[in-house]
Amino acid sequence: MKSARLSAITAAICLLGLGTVGTSFADPVDFNHWSGNGNGYTWTVSDGSWVGSDVVPSVPLSPQGLFLNGAATGNYILSGRIEVENTADNDMIGIVFGYQGENDYYALDWKQAQQTYSGTFADEGFTLFRIDGSGADFWNHPTSAGNILYTQYGDSEGWQENTAYDFVLSYTDTRVAINISDGDTTLFDQVVNGSFAPGQFGAYNFSQAHTRYSDFRVSAVPLPGALWLLGSGLLGLASFRRRATGRPEMGDTAM
Repeated sequence: MKSARLSAITAAICLLGLGTVGTSFADPVDFNHWSGNGNGYTWTVSDGSWVGSDVVPSVPLSPQGLFLNGAATGNYILSGRIEVENTADNDMIGIVFGYQGENDYYALDWKQAQQTYSGTFADEGFTLFRIDGSGADFWNHPTSAGNILYTQYGDSEGWQENTAYDFVLSYTDTRVAINISDGDTTLFDQVVNGSFAPGQFGAYNFSQAHTRYSDFRVSAVPLPGALWLLGSGLLGLASFRRRATGRPEMGDTAM
């Protein structure tokens, strides 16, 4: 199961245009050094069954909650897993990144089902957006058009409870790329080009409790030259193995 997950994440990283990068080079994240920000969430850190720790917010006193790594970071790849562990709600889970302060950050949120609440409507699916202090409503995202970076809505776009989803986020000075998958199935895959300053990253919830964030790993984005060397090294290793055995190994594929 673990090797299958690593293969899926590696494939996602390739889809994001980052070359062949093994997640075994990424460092596990220790959530004990993170802190909560926003509106009444209780974030509990405990040892989990995956590498790293698990983060589970209790029922929030008010809707929005962030759990942040505590240090401005740029040019990184972050991977992890998200799972809602009950069936009592249908609101928003996701990730936050480029966080400069409570009025300046980016987030991807994912709502399980469309819903009207107090006369306002929220779509089922994904919203990639920026907060810049302009008074955004996190429920139905009535920010300026320029602050909605991408949407993916539809009747089959919501998350499912008790299902663990993998994500890969690449955050650099000039682009953000996010991939979310369910096993070998890609659910969301989007790249946004622009100018992105180093910032904190972490978990994002809106009115959704009992969400487990786990197995977070982070590594630096390889430089283009390093990617070329890594690819060349893997090709050379494959060539050496073929010469040594006189035939391709099972599982060898073209790079």
